[in-house]
Order: sequence, then C-alpha cells, then structure tokens
Amino acid sequence: MVASRREFPKFYRLQVNNNGNSGRQILVVDDEPSVCRAIKMLLEVDGHEVSIAAGGYEALDIFDKSSFDLVLTDYSMPDMKGDEFAAIISSAVPPSGSS
Repeated sequence: MVASRREFPKFYRLQVNNNGNSGRQILVVDDEPSVCRAIKMLLEVDGHEVSIAAGGYEALDIFDKSSFDLVLTDYSMPDMKGDEFAAIISSAVPPSGSS
C-alpha cells in the first residue's frame, strides 16, 4: 500500500508598498544570539533591513538612533523584560494618525 501524498498549505509573502521598496526597518531584541541570527536571516530573505540587540538597554540605544517599522522582542531577558521595553518605546512613539 502506498501512502497518500500530503498536501501542505501554500504560503504567500506579504507585498508591502513602501515607496517602491518592499522592505521594512525591523528591530529584533533577544538575548539568545542564535535566535537573533535566525530571525534576521529569515526577514532579510524577504527584503527587510534588520537590526539586532541582545537586550532591552542595547535596544533602547538603537531605537533612539533609528526609525523602525516593526520591533520584535523576547519577553524573558536578563536586563529588561520584553513588556517593560515595549512600554518604554510605545510611550516614545506618537499614536498613529497624530501630527
């Protein structure tokens, strides 16, 4: 008996119109270097520009010097929890639609 071939769902890449550039500026924050490298590699394949930080304080320094479309953060880091980091950067960014 031959096993039936399993069909896997098709995945579609999100196409973003960003003034002719499909990539976004993304900050990845994680204290595990291998996690940062893996996420960075996957996002760069899709054309995004990725900065990485090994913790919350390093990420705050990078965040203050650049502009990002998206921030991905680990929750459990030794120097600062992900929700603390998110609260700090969200208070620094004006709400969408404000002048």
